[in-house]
Amino acid sequence: MLMIEHNPKLAVAIDPWIDDGVISRNSSGYSQEDLDQQYENLKALAKVRTFIKVIRDYSFNTVHDFPKNYFDLVYIDADHTYDAVLKDINDWYPKVKKGRVLAGDDYINLRKIKTGIRFGVKQAVNEFAQTNGLVVHKLPGYNWALIKK
Repeated sequence: MLMIEHNPKLAVAIDPWIDDGVISRNSSGYSQEDLDQQYENLKALAKVRTFIKVIRDYSFNTVHDFPKNYFDLVYIDADHTYDAVLKDINDWYPKVKKGRVLAGDDYINLRKIKTGIRFGVKQAVNEFAQTNGLVVHKLPGYNWALIKK
């Protein structure tokens, strides 16, 4: 919510809000009922804050709907496996304007004991940054950010 407190011109929220059985996409273990309620809550907020556009789909299905150099900020909080994070970063980085921010969460080496999921966020972010000559900015709460060159 803090990301939209300044009432930007546009905020796009993309999420499938679905328990599709892929644990790394629902690592908090929300029920489908909980996910549906999250979606309904955001839709209700978007009616009040009309700058919010809500898309119920996977980000990898919708990324191509946006032109390059479109967003000031893209925040990734999706599938936390290495391959998925690297794909998200590669897909969404071109959509960010030069000098603006690509960011995300769970910049940590972590294995969820209950599910056995090994987060690959930190490795994927570090590799992308190194390959592209970028600096990883560590933010509070295990968040990360890259400034687009």
